[in-house]
Amino acid sequence: MKAIKAMLIVLFSVLGISSVKAADVPINLIINAGGMEWAYVSPCAATGGCGNTLIMHDGWELATASDFLAAFTSLSDIVNQFQPNNLCASGYFNSGYSHCDYSDVTSGYLWNAPVAWSNLGNNGFSETFVVRQLNQVSEPGTLAILALGLVGMAAARRRAMK
Repeated sequence: MKAIKAMLIVLFSVLGISSVKAADVPINLIINAGGMEWAYVSPCAATGGCGNTLIMHDGWELATASDFLAAFTSLSDIVNQFQPNNLCASGYFNSGYSHCDYSDVTSGYLWNAPVAWSNLGNNGFSETFVVRQLNQVSEPGTLAILALGLVGMAAARRRAMK
């Protein structure tokens, strides 16, 4: 049993899995647009605006200008997608904020948004959105589950051979 625990600790270390991991975003806070899943994650800039520190997880990445252009036709399109239902996933990506400032989005404060939409982006108060490919599966999590299954099968086989 000690050997199995040691193997799991080594496996989790190699895969970068820790017991402290941000929870994945609930599906009701995600929209699908441009072949990607989108989440609105912070009332501040992605790179330390307002002292913001984002915790990226489960395949999420900062949205780029090309991501915005592939998914939305305008700034008002983003507002119409996220604001009516208050789709704010801020609490799942940082510990400092649990709200989103829709008035900033409406005004054009969007981190990495296309320049044509606003000249207000990329400052400390720009709102941050993240994207990931549709049906993204966390690779380290998948590998950990597979490894646990293999360890369990090996242990069961050893017990059966006794």
